[in-house]
Amino acid sequence: MFCRLRIFALALLLAMYATPVQAHPHHSHTNFQSFSQTVPDHGFWSGAVHPFTGIDHMLAMVAVGVLSVQVGGRALFWGPLSFLGGVSLGGLLGSLFHLSPGAQAAICVSLICMGMALAFRRVPPHVYLFAVFAFFGAFHGIAHGEGKFVTGQDMDYMVGFVAGSAALHAVGLAIGVVFKQSQNTLVANMARVSGAGIAAAGLFLMFMS
Repeated sequence: MFCRLRIFALALLLAMYATPVQAHPHHSHTNFQSFSQTVPDHGFWSGAVHPFTGIDHMLAMVAVGVLSVQVGGRALFWGPLSFLGGVSLGGLLGSLFHLSPGAQAAICVSLICMGMALAFRRVPPHVYLFAVFAFFGAFHGIAHGEGKFVTGQDMDYMVGFVAGSAALHAVGLAIGVVFKQSQNTLVANMARVSGAGIAAAGLFLMFMS
């Protein structure tokens, strides 16, 4: 009981530090703002930096990596790849059909679901997990793909965006490995704590957006 209270308290603290969804169209950037202002709003490097300018996308990318490590096996490769595939497809759909208004709520739901899966250690089998990653990834791509793929520079932007997302996946995988292989009980339980925090942040962002 005491352990659950500690997890809940840490989750609330993480949620308090979360900011409204920043990385999507019509939202101003706060994270890395001074740096991102020096990069033109098109091209590969602008896309590569963009995933780091929104707390929602950063948390989702890291959660995918940590969840993939928890599952293990081929999920270490196919988990992030499924999400990136969904991001790419969603980016194309967003550029063609302008579907972003409904994507924001779905992104918050993705944080809640992945966070709860980590917190309660209830992860679906491989094939279902990959489908869920691709599904949620599509909404992240839709939100970021609006107005892109119109020119060659916009295509470069989306390629950079996928590359930046892959870098965040790598960070999540590294964190997941540390959590899973640690012999320290506190560190080993941080996967559940971080999951609770991600779910709480998803709820907070949903109410604030």
